[in-house]
Amino acid sequence: ADLQFYSFTDKNKKIQKLRKRIQAINPDVCVCLFPDGRHIVWAVTLMGSGIPFVYSEHHCPDTIEHCFWTRAGRLAAMSGADIIQLLLPSYVQSIPDFLRSRVRVVQNPITAPACIADPLGEKAPRKVMLWLARLHEELKQCRLAMDAFFLLAQKHSDWDMHIVGDGPDRGMLKKHADTLKLGTRIKFLGHSDLVDKHYSTAQAYCLSSRTEGLPMSLLEAMSHGLPCVAFVDCDGVSDIISHGENGLLAKDMTAEALAQEMDELMGN
Repeated sequence: ADLQFYSFTDKNKKIQKLRKRIQAINPDVCVCLFPDGRHIVWAVTLMGSGIPFVYSEHHCPDTIEHCFWTRAGRLAAMSGADIIQLLLPSYVQSIPDFLRSRVRVVQNPITAPACIADPLGEKAPRKVMLWLARLHEELKQCRLAMDAFFLLAQKHSDWDMHIVGDGPDRGMLKKHADTLKLGTRIKFLGHSDLVDKHYSTAQAYCLSSRTEGLPMSLLEAMSHGLPCVAFVDCDGVSDIISHGENGLLAKDMTAEALAQEMDELMGN
């Protein structure tokens, strides 16, 4: 790949210089993948360049408009796009009518798993509730998942929780795990490039996120045959899981509600 790095440290002259640089490369299309105001920069840069601009979102509209950006900025950038890519059909409702002809729904793809999990865990020395994500507490809420597991630890003494991933809140989360006094029953396994191994050796999967776009880890866990539990109010989840049919959804975003659904999986 031809990687070219660029920083926007000044004003309009920088935009003009970047436009000329992109025109010299003459790409077939430019795709912007950010969930924030950087879309505006690319919309302005490519305006009048003759190069198609694809505005691509990889999170849910509500979070983009209220956490990462604003609705006004989002729609302004979309107005400069030739194509608007969204993750789910339900997200199209956030787009005004005059922009909907530009919308294309392209969902996250996953590859076929190399091996399938054994949810019964009949040959497993201990059963595993898997949590796999970036350790970013504001969005992923790993601490809440650990608290839910703690509520069930005594009842389901043959289960452990494996936490796979890394991120800025790793230290804080490990300290919180220490306060639960479950010892090695909550294991932090760090970043992994071999996620198939973790999915295929687990018995259930927990997604405790507050918000998602179209969660890759949930799709991957389900493709490996793992029963999954998540929150009904997490964006992107209810488009994948129908409660009681292909997974379980906690009604409230609390440890108690999550534990109730985890209990059903762990005891079945």
